[in-house]
Formats: sequence, C-alpha cells, structure tokens
Amino acid sequence: MKVFLVRNFHDKRLLGLFWAQNNMDLWWEVDGSSDPSNYEYASIRHGGLYFAGTEPVLDQAPEPDLTDPGALDEWAPKTIPWQKATPSEHLWRALHSNSDLAWRRFPYADQPGGGVHEVISACVKRHRPPA
Repeated sequence: MKVFLVRNFHDKRLLGLFWAQNNMDLWWEVDGSSDPSNYEYASIRHGGLYFAGTEPVLDQAPEPDLTDPGALDEWAPKTIPWQKATPSEHLWRALHSNSDLAWRRFPYADQPGGGVHEVISACVKRHRPPA
C-alpha cells in the first residue's frame, strides 16, 4: 500500500491522508467524498502518527467466544482520540511544506482513465499528420 496526501488544487487545503494500492484506487477513495478533478495528490514515503498516553488507543474486536456467543454483540470500540495524535517529523514536514513532494493533479474524469485530457490526447494522436 502507498500513502498519499490529497489537497485541493486551487486553495491547497488538505482533504486528507489516504492509503491505496495505486492511483486508480486513490481516485475512487477521493471520489467517495468529493470530485477528484478538484484535487491533487502526492505520495509520502514514510511517517506516522503517535498517540500520547499509556492507555491503549484502539480496542480490537474480541475473538469469538464459544462460551458466550453474545460477547461480540455487546462490544463497542473506543472513539479514536485524534486530539492526542502527534505526527512524526517526516509527516509533519509533509503536512506543512510541499517542497519535497511531487504533486500530481487528478484528471477530469467520471472514472479513472476516463479523463478529458486522455480523450483529447488520443484524438490528437489519431489525427496527427504523418511526419
């Protein structure tokens, strides 16, 4: 999996931190909340979020218990305490500076690979006079 920052192409406001196998999967993730053609993305190589405190931040779902089949029905996960999250140095730099990131804009498209740019490029190639 790759990790991506996605921001608005025009005002550079961060939409979020995403992870996806490839650019097509990333396109679909962004499309779930907004129009990808308004955004650009950059992959980040490493970084992390640390949660302050000594208590566990996340609860894992209990293993199915054969003696108490209703245990999983009563389980509810803790809310993630995002206010305690501290980015690693590399993630902090990536969030606050774009100097070392290669930003790429999503194409205008109804789906990945269906962008206007790709359609026009294909037409130009077909109708280009021979050299």
